[in-house]
Amino acid sequence: MPQVVVLEQVRAPVDKVFDFVGNVETHPQIAPFSKAVTITSPGGHQGAGTRFHQTFHDRPECDSVITVWEPHSKIVWENYVGGSQKPAQVITYRFEQVGDVTHVMHTVDNDAYEDQTLHRGGTEENVVELANLKRLAEGL
Repeated sequence: MPQVVVLEQVRAPVDKVFDFVGNVETHPQIAPFSKAVTITSPGGHQGAGTRFHQTFHDRPECDSVITVWEPHSKIVWENYVGGSQKPAQVITYRFEQVGDVTHVMHTVDNDAYEDQTLHRGGTEENVVELANLKRLAEGL
């Protein structure tokens, strides 16, 4: 799958940045395209294996599952559209603390990004998303 990669430096402790991103229900606060996120796993959010449902302003809703949960280091989730067995997207966040700065690398793997117009749009959305994360996390 083609990949979009966006980097951001956040002046906040890695645990706070990780916790904010890991609380997937906060995603609409940083991603303007996201309308709502609801945890669907029995027992709520429990790291890897947690399932959630996402609705968006301008695209089909999806069911998602967290596949990697490495506290303060890495979160990965997969988005499934229309009951598909293959993920439409793989979303990854990596975190690294250096001094008082948390470096965040956000990647989105999506077959649709073979189309350069969609790739540019995805990059623009994710630049905005990480800028919003920076603004909110630095205010925590």
